[in-house]
Amino acid sequence: MNVGMGVGKTIGAAAVIAAIGVYLNNASWLAPDTGGPAMIYAHRGPHQQYERADLTNETCTAARMTPSGHRYLENTIGGVAAAFALGADRVEIDIQPTRDGDWAVFHDAGLACRTNGVGTIRERTMEELRLLDVGYGYTSDDGRTFPFRGLHIGAMPSLSEMLLAFPSEQLELHVKGGDADDADALRSYLDGLGAANPSRLSIYSTPLFEARWREIGGGVPVFGKHQASACVKSYLLTGWTGRLPRKCANGIIAPIDLAFLYWGWPDRLLARFAETPGGVMVIGPALKPDGSRAVDALDELARLPTDWSGWVYTNRIDLIGPAVRGVDEMPSGVDRAERSSAP
Repeated sequence: MNVGMGVGKTIGAAAVIAAIGVYLNNASWLAPDTGGPAMIYAHRGPHQQYERADLTNETCTAARMTPSGHRYLENTIGGVAAAFALGADRVEIDIQPTRDGDWAVFHDAGLACRTNGVGTIRERTMEELRLLDVGYGYTSDDGRTFPFRGLHIGAMPSLSEMLLAFPSEQLELHVKGGDADDADALRSYLDGLGAANPSRLSIYSTPLFEARWREIGGGVPVFGKHQASACVKSYLLTGWTGRLPRKCANGIIAPIDLAFLYWGWPDRLLARFAETPGGVMVIGPALKPDGSRAVDALDELARLPTDWSGWVYTNRIDLIGPAVRGVDEMPSGVDRAERSSAP
């Protein structure tokens, strides 16, 4: 009996020591100061919001626009410029190849929803696409009025035009529907642009594109939804060790309402991912009703530590940017009243 009690005490003491070790290894208050302000990832830049209920892959979101108070559209040079002026550190743009070997900056595969064109991006040349009105299909009143018609004719840029317009700013290229052939085509395209400055680029795409890009990408990091999910699962299981899982080599995402579950939150987590391309990016609440998965309201932003220096992912750069930067400046064309209240 005494031997058994002694063994039990030894095991108990070892368990306590191990628990203390895990705690200290993940203690945020013992982490080095990461410094710096929060960084903002602007998904699409300032763009027209839309009703998200019952969305499918076939839904034309331009036809269910909600009034925004500004005239900026996603994936335009003017919209990206406004995003950086509003405080964005990185802006996401959508790209896809054209029939003549160029790359167009545009979200949808088809043209009928947003523009006055027909067919798909991949069926058209860049010269043809430049003739379109990219604001043609936007309406917030079931088609009674179309407030942007005529305002954005010729506003669909090529990727080369976008890169030259922003030669040093960080851009994430979302390759729509990408496969291995698209990876080869994009690599060749970027190689042909002397002023592309690929060191400030990152890419988001499909598993097929990602697998090929890792072979030929030349150091430009590539991200994907499946990779992000695998990283989170691995880190929640093994992050207590202090070592980053191989699947987290590019960074990690954290829903703002569940981030406290991540080992080392917040400062130790930031320190561990400081050298990865993506760092730590906070997204919207995991169970957000509208499904946007972004930090789009001031009460969501308020959940972050006041000294947060990681990334904030948002659809509302017009709201979140000025709130984070603490300035009262808006680019021309944005209604100041728009960012005074949450969506």
